Amino acid sequence: MIHGETVLVSYLTLGAPDRLGNPTRTYSEPAPVGNVVVAPSTGEELGDARPDGMRSVYTLHFPRGFGIDLRGAKVTVRGHEYHVMGDPEPYTESNVRGPWTMPVTVGRHDG
Repeated sequence: MIHGETVLVSYLTLGAPDRLGNPTRTYSEPAPVGNVVVAPSTGEELGDARPDGMRSVYTLHFPRGFGIDLRGAKVTVRGHEYHVMGDPEPYTESNVRGPWTMPVTVGRHDG
């Protein structure tokens, strides 16, 4: 039987521009999300080598009905903080029989 666990999500908010015109980034307080399946990422589906130095670590499977935008978010998994890679989108609900419908790849910067 597959069991999910609780992860903490800090959502990205873009604020007023800085002195160079780039939006400032702030993160919300970490919010718990339960029943997330944590799976090691093989890196094969997206490739481990990233131009920005990001390496995929886990693929998190969020539960059905989770509809919050995770683009740019940080996720704490088992006490370690990772960055969401890309712009995760859920599977088509009717195509998934189980409770987990949104795969999210998270990674970290090495170096």
